[in-house]
Amino acid sequence: MALRPRSFTVSVGVALFVLTGLLAVPFDAEPTQAAEPAELIFPVIGSNHYSDTFGACRGSGCSRTHDGVDIMAPKMTPIVAVDDGVVRYVNWSWTAEGIDPTRCCTMAIEHTDGFESWYIHMNNDTPGTDDGNGWGIADGIVPGVQVYAGQLIGWVGDSGNAESAGSHLHFEYHAPDGTVLNPTPYVDGAQVISAPIGAVTYNVDFTHFTQVVAPSESTLVIDTFGSGISWTAEVKRRMGGVVFTASGTASGTILWSAAGVVAGPYTATVDFGPYGKVEHAIQVGDYEWPFIDDEGSYAVTEIEEMWDRGITEGCDWNLFCPNDLLTRAQLVTLIARSMTETVDWPLHQGSYSDVAPGQWYTGPIEYLVQQGVLPGGGGEFGVHEPATRAMVVDVMMNAIGDTAYPPYQGYFSDVAEAEWFTQKIERAHQLGIALGYPDGTFRPHATLTREEAAAFLMRGL
Repeated sequence: MALRPRSFTVSVGVALFVLTGLLAVPFDAEPTQAAEPAELIFPVIGSNHYSDTFGACRGSGCSRTHDGVDIMAPKMTPIVAVDDGVVRYVNWSWTAEGIDPTRCCTMAIEHTDGFESWYIHMNNDTPGTDDGNGWGIADGIVPGVQVYAGQLIGWVGDSGNAESAGSHLHFEYHAPDGTVLNPTPYVDGAQVISAPIGAVTYNVDFTHFTQVVAPSESTLVIDTFGSGISWTAEVKRRMGGVVFTASGTASGTILWSAAGVVAGPYTATVDFGPYGKVEHAIQVGDYEWPFIDDEGSYAVTEIEEMWDRGITEGCDWNLFCPNDLLTRAQLVTLIARSMTETVDWPLHQGSYSDVAPGQWYTGPIEYLVQQGVLPGGGGEFGVHEPATRAMVVDVMMNAIGDTAYPPYQGYFSDVAEAEWFTQKIERAHQLGIALGYPDGTFRPHATLTREEAAAFLMRGL
């Protein structure tokens, strides 16, 4: 499967396109979700000061507490969105048509990760006055509009009950479940920018950075079209391990020699900070992507198909290990992944006594029990025992649901009529799934190798 050179152009402003590679998940692990938001942009541009007053008493007799941080700044200091998202409300209105101009000026943004940022006490005065007749929200900012990190959304003021408190932005940060968070640590760690971010266009050309055969030199061309934005580039192994970094400002050309670099699949990333990033898969060495050790395997086509379908990540970042043996847990995990693209596996149901909660194979095994592919019943599954060739046919035929078993044909010299697996093996042979060996045997009790599993699965599922 040859890689094709590609060139990416990304425009940030109306829309932001971030190209990501395939998530690298170890063979025996499941992906997890991050509980924290990404780094934010500091919401105020220019001179300001603040302190942590979250939870402080407010109102008569401490009738309420302070749910945000007050960022003190002069009136008309620009306010920007702290992250990409969609404007949820303006002046407490959830629709553009329902905005009440007499209640200026507040705003909330729901971000792509589910967090929300609230902006309160924005300007409501004509510049240079305290007349209450101004409008401190940027043009085009209405409920339902998409905004990007660093985009101008309004200006600092003293609207609402802040007339006697001095101009400031009351900034709140809410978790996806609605919990009001102390925003101070988030603004402490936010990226400070010197001006609102406008529309920025950049291009990363990977044409000569797609396949590298050591010791040749590869060229990566970055064009920022005169915007002067900074970038950082790195090359790392598919499952981690950075091997090269570079950085620059404005347009530039990166030269990288693969001399001394281990062959395998890598990812090149160019990060433009708040403007987005571009990722692209690259290949070091002369081999068929993505594994360097499957070229001589009879199942190389099936192995690459499993990779393409997201069923396997191999045994290491650049290896498939085709001759390694499989355990029963590894086999049924591959079969479950072949049947569905979901990673939302069922919770532990106790279908087998040796399948404990929280193991990498627990969800796939419970899924197969739910689908009627495995019987369950509470006994032992034998998760660490070797998988056999008879077992892979047994489970796969259950998954396929084909029970049109033929009368005994004797296709294989070592598959006797009375064996428990005979009907399924002979039916799988008729379907072109179980082919056997040149000497006429099937070897049902032999331990299954990883390349054999790939061949069986891709023929049948």
